[in-house]
Amino acid sequence: MLDEAAEHFAAGEIGSSQFNSMVKVLFQNIGIRKPQFFHPEKGCMQTKSILALVLLMISTLSSAGEIQFLTTETGFPNLQYSVKELSKTDGTSRLEIPGFATRSSDASRWMMCVYTNIALLRHKSFWTAVYPRNGDIVVVGFPESDSVSEMGKLGPEFIGEHGFNAIVPVEKMLYFCVQAGYKFKYAPFTK
Repeated sequence: MLDEAAEHFAAGEIGSSQFNSMVKVLFQNIGIRKPQFFHPEKGCMQTKSILALVLLMISTLSSAGEIQFLTTETGFPNLQYSVKELSKTDGTSRLEIPGFATRSSDASRWMMCVYTNIALLRHKSFWTAVYPRNGDIVVVGFPESDSVSEMGKLGPEFIGEHGFNAIVPVEKMLYFCVQAGYKFKYAPFTK
């Protein structure tokens, strides 16, 4: 979403106030309260330099090591869950989610927001998942499109009874998660 806003701004398709509004909403959702990227008195070049620096920082942080999410740091203090990425490939992430089998509906919604957050970290537009037969390991896949045929390209486990059997658009989930109060996290949590 930030990449799209920057492209539209750079192409002159949206004005500075529209761009500022889009960036402000996105950054408020990740905990930055008053981002200011466009200063008319300082000129457009400084704005583009600041934006490039922010995008580089997000990209660098998102490619860092271990990713872990806690309910308390993402806006759901009433839940007690965590998600830890155990391994990843270009198209999948293996996640450990203790208590997955006994999750509540609120926990399910939070977990779907985590999958969306990971997709954003990876610059992906879609996700799907494979739920464990038993245990706490969930595999999230990132297909290239919303075509069901893409799921087979992620691996045989994505086709079958334990697959999510749907491809979720990240952009739509982004709005759902913001409405649910999820605070997006772009920097991996490390101890």
